[in-house]
Amino acid sequence: MADRERRKKFIIAISAIVSIPLLFILMVFYIITAPFRWVSNLFSSDDTSQFEELRTDMGFPSWELEGGVVEGFYCPFPGIEWAVTSGFGLRIDPITFEEAFHSGVDISWYNAYGVPIGAVADGVVTYAGYCASRGNWVVIFHGDMGGYTEDGIREHRNVVSVYMHNSSNLVETGDEIEAGDTIGLLGSTGRSTGAHLHLEIRTGGFDGLTASGQASGVAQDPLLFIGLPGARDVDEDEDGEEAAGDEDD
Repeated sequence: MADRERRKKFIIAISAIVSIPLLFILMVFYIITAPFRWVSNLFSSDDTSQFEELRTDMGFPSWELEGGVVEGFYCPFPGIEWAVTSGFGLRIDPITFEEAFHSGVDISWYNAYGVPIGAVADGVVTYAGYCASRGNWVVIFHGDMGGYTEDGIREHRNVVSVYMHNSSNLVETGDEIEAGDTIGLLGSTGRSTGAHLHLEIRTGGFDGLTASGQASGVAQDPLLFIGLPGARDVDEDEDGEEAAGDEDD
């Protein structure tokens, strides 16, 4: 019994002698290399100057805007035949497997991870950050959007767009955004089962978030604003008849 105890103490002592210097070496290495990692991040692939090249590589020849259904709205992924992997409204939650209201649409396609996300309309970034459920997410306030009603009232008041689960955000609170500007890269951060963009359009909201941290306003079906893949604005010809926009524009 005494020999067994001595062997056990010997093994513990040897383990301590080996592990403590090793941990010390790793800690010193991490501290010494920290400045190099910081400098490397400054010139990483997230640099906005490299996005045009990335867009071309991903199949966007010119990143031309594709007009949506509502005036002033555009497709976030022009030139891509994206798919709606989960629609707006009641659905079976993919994580809890219980029926729940889905306040936006999930957009994805094969090999979508890392693709630049274009803003759906002009506006101002009112939030850009991270949370456990939404991952990296961005909120853009657009103000009043769309045409006027017969009573001279704007169709959509205080419109907000929301972009969730980004692999990274590339805008900051207060940034002024034009439609099509890159606001982040598509990813799978937060409460997500795969790479996709969760896009929300909210109306009647305010310039910011609610007390619970949600984007303000009433959730609407985003497809009623941006349309389906490849959708274009509908123009009127000289005779006043509606004609689809030129696909080559």
